[in-house]
Amino acid sequence: MTRDELLDGVWPDVAVTPNALTRVVGQLRRELGDDAGEARFIETVPTRGYRFIAAVESLALPAAPAASVVAAPALPSALPTPPDASPALDAPPAPSTPRRPLAGWAIAAAGVVLAIAAATWNPGRGASAAMAEGELVPLTGESGSIHAATFSPDGRWLALVSDRTGDFEIFLRDVATGASRPLTADGMRNVHPAWSPDSRRLVYHSSLRHGIWVTSIDGGPARQVAAFGSRPAWSPDGRTIVFQSDEFLNEFGQPGSQLWTVAADGGEPRPLTSPGAPPGGHGTPLWSPDGTLVYFVATRNVL
Repeated sequence: MTRDELLDGVWPDVAVTPNALTRVVGQLRRELGDDAGEARFIETVPTRGYRFIAAVESLALPAAPAASVVAAPALPSALPTPPDASPALDAPPAPSTPRRPLAGWAIAAAGVVLAIAAATWNPGRGASAAMAEGELVPLTGESGSIHAATFSPDGRWLALVSDRTGDFEIFLRDVATGASRPLTADGMRNVHPAWSPDSRRLVYHSSLRHGIWVTSIDGGPARQVAAFGSRPAWSPDGRTIVFQSDEFLNEFGQPGSQLWTVAADGGEPRPLTSPGAPPGGHGTPLWSPDGTLVYFVATRNVL
């Protein structure tokens, strides 16, 4: 089956990225003890989709014995609250339709909000609300599907990728006030935002204009620093951007993808890795805190 057939069959009428499908297939392989490189059950068809290759046998099931029907007791209209339970703050209403079993890997649908764990963020830096360690604080008021979110290094801003305008754009949310404003609005499907160390600029990938772009949070036109690539990451010293050459929107690099670097202020991109060394597509680069190393994923046979 092709990727689009699977996405439409599993998530009809829900905006998801191919990343959701890749993760689900990966979990299926783990449960089956399968390996993408030497598949016994699920084979990847590069650039197309997946194929089930295990031998299939039809087994006749024995007839089930007739069972007597027993009426189930009526359930109470409301369950009592345990004495030691506290009601959740700002709890959303129960959904009117069943949740999809794989929704944890899909993009958040309209009306679903981000929950930020206070244990991973220092509220003392510019935040106006105190939070207990481990408390989840819902970021309400965001409409549309949220593809990604990333904090600025100074903790003041949250960059969101949302399709509230009809296609993915990058929005900035002031963490202290909750105010949100668009950073991009060109309809070019802008994704993969990454912050500069000084929290003044964002680098991102434009799916329709292609390549790597840099823009200031103060406004003004975006500037293209590479004509190809995606998944950019800013070096800790703010001088260099590393990215993967593959522009496929999942989190991995396709076979043949390699890593490149380019000066944050513009210049000629330079290759950082070579295809096949190590084997697999190179993607999802990440700088070490001291800026001397770049970590990345080398993946084979990804969709």
